[in-house]
Amino acid sequence: MFIPHNYLKLLSLVFDYSGVTKEAARNDKLGFKEHSSLERHQEAYRHTLNLFVENLAQNHPKLLLEYASNFQRFINELQSLPFETSVNQSKGDDIFWRYLYAPMIAALLHKYLDCEYEGNAIHFLGKFLISMNEAPNYWSSEPTEKNRWAKNIIKSQIEFLTPNFTARINDIRGTSIRSITTIKNDILILEEDLKKLDDKNIDIQMNLQKVKSSYIAAMVIRRLEGDGLLSHLKLITEYLVNFDNLEYTDSRLLILHKRICTKLLRGDIYNEWQTKEGAELISHLEQHLVKHISPTFPAIQYNLLNSGSDDLWPDPYLLYKELVNYYGFRLYYEYEDSLLTKTLLDYYKMFHCTEKSEFQKALSFYEKVESAIYKVHLGKFLAAALVHKIVLHWLISSTMKHNQFDSEITTIALNIQDENEFCINEFFIEYLENLTDGEMMMFKVFKLFNRAHPKIAANPLQTIEDAMSLAIILCENNNSLVEDLLPVFQKQFNTKYKRTLSVVPFCRLTLSQSVDMLPELFVFVGLSINHKSLHNFNSNTKCRQLIEAYDSKLMQRLKLVNQDN
Repeated sequence: MFIPHNYLKLLSLVFDYSGVTKEAARNDKLGFKEHSSLERHQEAYRHTLNLFVENLAQNHPKLLLEYASNFQRFINELQSLPFETSVNQSKGDDIFWRYLYAPMIAALLHKYLDCEYEGNAIHFLGKFLISMNEAPNYWSSEPTEKNRWAKNIIKSQIEFLTPNFTARINDIRGTSIRSITTIKNDILILEEDLKKLDDKNIDIQMNLQKVKSSYIAAMVIRRLEGDGLLSHLKLITEYLVNFDNLEYTDSRLLILHKRICTKLLRGDIYNEWQTKEGAELISHLEQHLVKHISPTFPAIQYNLLNSGSDDLWPDPYLLYKELVNYYGFRLYYEYEDSLLTKTLLDYYKMFHCTEKSEFQKALSFYEKVESAIYKVHLGKFLAAALVHKIVLHWLISSTMKHNQFDSEITTIALNIQDENEFCINEFFIEYLENLTDGEMMMFKVFKLFNRAHPKIAANPLQTIEDAMSLAIILCENNNSLVEDLLPVFQKQFNTKYKRTLSVVPFCRLTLSQSVDMLPELFVFVGLSINHKSLHNFNSNTKCRQLIEAYDSKLMQRLKLVNQDN
């Protein structure tokens, strides 16, 4: 069964096939299998993308960086719907190449053909593909002829006598494709040749840049040919040469991709693909893909939407009705549910059991969903299922190990929509700025869960509420000094906090920090704070002083322990 590549896989393929990151360390590459944490993934992403841009669009990096930042949201939105199809993986990949990947690449190359981008490798890439298309019998030529083309196209950018560099280019032979490092070393030879000419009228740096870019572009093309992607190259070239040809058979597809490319080049504007314009572009593109993939969708998902409920985070009552109707229908009609139908039914059962506080049972249904992740395209349901996995584990065990769900958090971050977070509390803003992206995403996981299950209200901030309540009880109508109340607070308060010094299970947040941003914290995890308790806590300064004194004593003890060690 065909499952489209996700954003991460697509980018890693682009980086690998282009060869521009070939000599980077494996763990510095996007897509490396051990990038389990979101932070490590993002670090590798930035490293790989910078290498990619540095080599392909060195003079005009902004456009390519903007494109890459928007590409993730575009792909996620396009592939958000779950589906299954009788089309196999190979045929599905070919369909996506014809109607999505090839015209997307052609549209980007077409943009970089403009004269203002001359001097960039990506400019030469488009230019060379067009010249290859015009050359007689190029596509069917032997490796020797392809190498001759590469030599000639690189040497055509040299305007001066450069014997040593020319000798290096003439030495291109066989199936060997030169790496970026080799190209850079050859450019140093070119620089020496140009300096020996001792001609002040020669702009050495401009010539070096032009030849280097053409050299990289030629090697990218030769590498793609050698990696068995000749048919894809030919398709990209066909689209590229016909981009402005209204008589071309697929002219409507190319016009659509030109509009998509323009939007992608604007950068990662907040939820741009959910706007009316963005949604229309996605819809038009889906029509091209659906026509050839013939996807099918589970009836229960369609029925939920028809009933006025969200299909991903359904209304609990409407979901229960649909589940009853579905199984009632099954009593009269015997047929085998498809894999996607079974999987979404397990997702909905997980959701329903969560609503009934049957967390262990809900988790068992999640595990059935998990078993199908690599067998069928789940779209947006994958991230939602992982949100449930994390919170259900926490609801059952009340604990969470450090980095326990790093892999899940990375997947969720790559598949959910962005949200604007508005805040004016300077303490909370500073706290957010010091969070890692993984920690920030964990807060969002609880927020998503609590929005979907307000009746359950998974509360990772329970320790804060307990501390507030105990402080209010001890301080209310009590004239004792904070120093006198502290031993009582220490004795009665949660002993777990003494070990972790954090009120949340997935990152560092002390009680002293939390009292400066209580309303914001609760909103951040999708919960409502008890305003009466908050008022009682804030109206008695002794409550805050008691918590701060408690924290201070714990910190002193920790400091002494560390000194002893």
